[in-house]
Amino acid sequence: MRFERILISVLALATVAKPAWATSTTIYCTASCGANDQTAFNNATSSVFFQGITFTGANLTASTTYSDPSGVTITDYVSNNTLSVSAGNLVDTNSWGFAASLPNVVYDFWFTVTGLTANLNIAFTTPDGFHSYSLGPSGGALFFGVTSSAPITGLIFQQGSSNHTTTLTAFDINGSAAATPEATTLLLIGTGLILMRFFKKRDKARARLQPQSPETQPARFVSPQIVAS
Repeated sequence: MRFERILISVLALATVAKPAWATSTTIYCTASCGANDQTAFNNATSSVFFQGITFTGANLTASTTYSDPSGVTITDYVSNNTLSVSAGNLVDTNSWGFAASLPNVVYDFWFTVTGLTANLNIAFTTPDGFHSYSLGPSGGALFFGVTSSAPITGLIFQQGSSNHTTTLTAFDINGSAAATPEATTLLLIGTGLILMRFFKKRDKARARLQPQSPETQPARFVSPQIVAS
């Protein structure tokens, strides 16, 4: 019984524990990312369901906040009323750029921007730390994508000063409803279940082999003695 209690505790920890060292994050982009370009991102996320954000004026509030039903909220980086929706794009005119709040279940995202006249600085966080990168400048469309084994939060992308226009032409997040257990967690759970069954069988075998005390031995039948008178 003592072993079973210990293993139950291990299994409980395995369902909630997520070792930080197991988190992996990969950045993909149009330029200066080596082999990690848009094609590599598409291949890496071929089995992932993405929720595409369609920019419409109805979801824009006071030219400072864009709220999408998917749970993504994009705000003007300095809240100076410079956001607008134009031809299906989200535009920050003559300002710093965007800050985005993501749902807690986002493991992959990508976006495209156009018309960068200065470097676009991108920063986000995952459980394994803070990540930053820089894109551009470029007059054409630039791609930026991220895949992670842990939730991504706190996304910011801005051009570093207040005299640039940033046009966000697309933004997609994955549609995961819950975290997928890591292989190490599944291995720990499986090992615990196997050990529980092993100890249970061992205890039963010991109980069968252990000699019984007189108090627990079954009473033997004694035939009655007939005494001649």
